[in-house]
Amino acid sequence: MDQLHLRSHIQRYIADSFMQQADYVAAEAAYARAMEIGPGGDNKAHVDKRLAEVRELLRQRKYVCTVCGHVYDPAEGDEAHGVKAGTPFADLPDTWVCPAGGESKDRFTPVDEK
Repeated sequence: MDQLHLRSHIQRYIADSFMQQADYVAAEAAYARAMEIGPGGDNKAHVDKRLAEVRELLRQRKYVCTVCGHVYDPAEGDEAHGVKAGTPFADLPDTWVCPAGGESKDRFTPVDEK
């Protein structure tokens, strides 16, 4: 096995470890790095699949307002304020505010669903 292929495998195992810990941000970065290195064969198929899975998990991630505790759930959206169900937190407009307390998006943090 050449050094590049070995590095890609190691990066994959690191990413898999982050997935097991439910650290999806770190897992996405690690899988993306594995893709940059250039995985081959079965490793490429695994990395492609897991990268798509972790990106979907991140799109579905809930966020909580650190001021009032309101939880934004992408599956529900915020129809009362023009945000359709299925809208990931990252895709909310910068003008969106917490429907419960009026706080800006920067007052929200990801819900730890470990």
